[in-house]
Amino acid sequence: MIVLCYFCFTKNLSLIPVLGLASCSYLITELGITNWIRFGIWLVIGFVVYFLYGVKHSKLSHLNRPANAD
Repeated sequence: MIVLCYFCFTKNLSLIPVLGLASCSYLITELGITNWIRFGIWLVIGFVVYFLYGVKHSKLSHLNRPANAD
């Protein structure tokens, strides 16, 4: 966090996102193992839904489809 704060001051960036990252990181470290397992399960479910939706609704897949296939 000290390195991030250093770069915020030297690059003249906002310190608020770094403080938000620090506070969220502290809260995450206090979570129990059951919360991490639940988080992992929901993360996998979210990725599956996201990628399946993206494959089905991709504009690139519609461009590669032959015109007489419909």
